[in-house]
Amino acid sequence: MDWAAQWTEIGDQRGLDHLAMLRPIEVCYQGLLPGLSSVTTRLRYYSFHCWWLDRYARGGVRYTPDDFLLHIRRCEFLYALASTNDPSIPSALTDETGLSGRQKAAKKIAVRISEDIDFRVETDRDTPQDDRYLAPLRGDFSGIYAPQMIEIGLLGRGREHGQPVPTEFGRALGRAFAESVGPAGQIFADAATCGVISRSDLNILACFRPGAINPESEEAALLSDLLFARVNEGSLHSARRDTLRGILDQAAGLERSEKGVSQESLRWHWMDTAPDPDSPRWESHSRWQHYQAGDTTRVCYEALLSAVTLRVSRHPGGAPLPLITQEITASLEGQGALGAWLDALQEARAGEPLRELQSDMLEEDTNLATILTPVARLRHIWSGRTADLSLSYPAGTSAQTCHSELQWLETHAHLPARDALAKLIKDRVIRRHLLVAAKKFRQQKSYTYVIEVEGARLQARRMLDVVPSGPRLKTAIQFLADLGLLVDGHLTGAGAKELEGA
Repeated sequence: MDWAAQWTEIGDQRGLDHLAMLRPIEVCYQGLLPGLSSVTTRLRYYSFHCWWLDRYARGGVRYTPDDFLLHIRRCEFLYALASTNDPSIPSALTDETGLSGRQKAAKKIAVRISEDIDFRVETDRDTPQDDRYLAPLRGDFSGIYAPQMIEIGLLGRGREHGQPVPTEFGRALGRAFAESVGPAGQIFADAATCGVISRSDLNILACFRPGAINPESEEAALLSDLLFARVNEGSLHSARRDTLRGILDQAAGLERSEKGVSQESLRWHWMDTAPDPDSPRWESHSRWQHYQAGDTTRVCYEALLSAVTLRVSRHPGGAPLPLITQEITASLEGQGALGAWLDALQEARAGEPLRELQSDMLEEDTNLATILTPVARLRHIWSGRTADLSLSYPAGTSAQTCHSELQWLETHAHLPARDALAKLIKDRVIRRHLLVAAKKFRQQKSYTYVIEVEGARLQARRMLDVVPSGPRLKTAIQFLADLGLLVDGHLTGAGAKELEGA
């Protein structure tokens, strides 16, 4: 398992893993929703890519890299054009979201120079980056959809050329998509080959839109079987099934007048409610708690790093490390042992949800007590059972996780609070960041320091944004909505049937 520091995937906000604490959290939620990512935005892309890949493979073409990548770009941008165009009103746009190249597609549709839309320039590899429909020459399929479609069992690699090809189930899904779009499939294929389509033909392609899945179709049935692991068995796929059913279950308990399920409501609901040991989704619920515990710990530690950086920035000539730790921990003088101090933090806000504690902690220039109150809550929740966290964060690695940090706090609970936290900030925040930043610079040539040592003094380089991670739940909710199982975060009749059959 690779928990090395690296650039993170897109979540709530693009960012850097300054303490290398995000990667273990990503591994945790990736295992709970395999085959999805925060940027695989619409479910129907899975059907669509299986369809055109199968046609391409059966077309007798040579898999030269340039030809294959050109076809990827043509198919992706034509799909964006077809999904963005509103056939009911000339030059009007749909409200479809999550489309690769939507901005360029919208501009292309709005310019009515002729009846034909020529999209060869936007998809040509020699076109300047700003004029292409997407900056990456390999399109979104290669870097975003293909890896997830391989993981979920829709694609494999061709033996001769190594390019993605549909599996047996992927071909079945492609055929179902072909049935859904009917004669429009040939219109799309012809236009993708030549790079030009008439507006009248583009109107016919409205059936390709990601929101146009017929819930009674074979395509919808196969996508449902895929997501809910009725095709691929094993713990990897059952974990996704259990998470998706957990989402539906939470939506089932909502009144229509209430706000529908969201990524935020789910992550905190699972954190704040105890897993039912008699439920078939007990392990899934527990691991989502582990995810949130890990992310809260990371956010608290990054907030400590932010506080350190702010403190250092107030010394124009820099400051020695001991002075910084003394200044930050000054309020803890005479507070007694670390364990007792953390207990007091928890007791003072025992009636408030963890979500509020974390929100308060993210305020600018907060004090040490506010920053560490969420950690005190986690220590209270897992008191006497930190070993349970090893299900998601194995011991014996160099990673800093909620598991390792709660163990560290217990080991040092007898020390004076000021001494213990000075040590934590010195070793597990400042030195940890310097080590991680040095490794990134050495291996990736990326300068990511927020503080740096110069002349035996810490110097502030830039402030950092501290944000919660995005654990793919938004994508999962969208996929369920694309299948007609949720509407505005509320359960539909089809969603209720899925739960009944669980």
